[in-house]
Amino acid sequence: MQLIPITTRAVRPPQDDIDDLFNNRDIRDGDIVIVTSKIVSIWKGNSIPIESIEKRELILKEADCYWDIPGRKFPITIKHSAIIFSAGVDESNANGYYLTLPKDPWVCALQIRKIILDKYNLTDIGVVISDSHSLPMRYGTTGIALSCAGFTPVVNYKGTKDLFGREFVFETFNLADSLASASTIVGGEGNEACPIVIAREVPRVEFKGNVQQGELLVPYEQDMYKELLKPFIK
Repeated sequence: MQLIPITTRAVRPPQDDIDDLFNNRDIRDGDIVIVTSKIVSIWKGNSIPIESIEKRELILKEADCYWDIPGRKFPITIKHSAIIFSAGVDESNANGYYLTLPKDPWVCALQIRKIILDKYNLTDIGVVISDSHSLPMRYGTTGIALSCAGFTPVVNYKGTKDLFGREFVFETFNLADSLASASTIVGGEGNEACPIVIAREVPRVEFKGNVQQGELLVPYEQDMYKELLKPFIK
């Protein structure tokens, strides 16, 4: 598998078209294109002047749910079915604006996929919209998929056998989040100007046109970690 970073021009808040970022790229059938949520947010105009609102107020507005801990400046937040710092409200590479996450990243992924399909007359193309989040008991951030389009996001091993002939009963593998995390290695988190990464020859990928959110996102009632999430859910 290859991870190919794509260096682009600066995408400028408060709003900027990203269609041209996909021009004249070596994008082939079978590729999965990973796009950072930051440029998607700018594309959709999700930019708020810093002087117009206090950050904590904006975080509380943007969070789907949050856990406000006494003595902590900002709450722990959930946004788009992920624990994401500050509900995704970001000031870096934003030129005096707060950027908020795309309102519907699943629709955005479909739109980006259509842009690529139309430009290159391809059929088997996947898209991931990625963001950064922190894991409990770990330093540093990793990538996570806010959404995807064009491929099955979770690989199912149920019914297959392990090395010693034991049949898998529950085993699945999260391909979408793994690709988002891998893309940050070559794309970076600073001033690298690589908001797009092409993943090529990805193993075990199944391309398809229609992807449902429920193929990636687990409902709270079925989540194995739901007891840990109770402080967020009111």
